[in-house]
Amino acid sequence: MYYEFDITVPAGTTETNATETIQKIQRGVITYAEVQFPDGCVGLVKLRGFLNATQIWPRNKEGYVHGNNDVVPINEYLEVGRGKNTLRFKTWNDDDTYSHTLTVRITVSDPDIFNPTRVFERLAVDLEKLLRRIRALDS
Repeated sequence: MYYEFDITVPAGTTETNATETIQKIQRGVITYAEVQFPDGCVGLVKLRGFLNATQIWPRNKEGYVHGNNDVVPINEYLEVGRGKNTLRFKTWNDDDTYSHTLTVRITVSDPDIFNPTRVFERLAVDLEKLLRRIRALDS
């Protein structure tokens, strides 16, 4: 599954009154994320990402993601379970003149593709269904 959304951060938004954007995602494994900072941000717009209450991007609590005219890639393997699927983004903008819009992109993969046991279990079930159909055709 692929998610993409924009976050507009008003000029003069401080860290203490950071905007918060919430994005619900499906159960799975976050395998990739990226944040696109347009030209003009010059490191003044900052973002922290959370899964529920836990800061995940960046992992160091005092850090933040920032940039200018670039895309910050985040390679990840982060399992997201049922009921624990709320991403929150806190953003602030030290630019006192212009608001800026960031684009966040996230890839969430099916958790079964990372678990060989589940893959084989599903394959066995599908094979059993196929064999039943073949037997039904032979009758």
